[in-house]
Amino acid sequence: MFLVGFIMIFAFPYIMNVYVEDFMSDNNYIYCSDASTHRGKFIEYVYTRDTLTCKTEADKKRREYKPY
Repeated sequence: MFLVGFIMIFAFPYIMNVYVEDFMSDNNYIYCSDASTHRGKFIEYVYTRDTLTCKTEADKKRREYKPY
């Protein structure tokens, strides 16, 4: 039982990622790689309806995470 739980800790995020990507694609959202972030073990995926919104979100991220 421990082994199943241990495997699920690592497998579940990837399984959910595939499900979310399919769901977003089916609902006409696009993946916005410029606004998405990967910091250490945390990944933030951003999906938008159009490229203009993607650009706006990417600009917000750049201002938010601007190095000092």
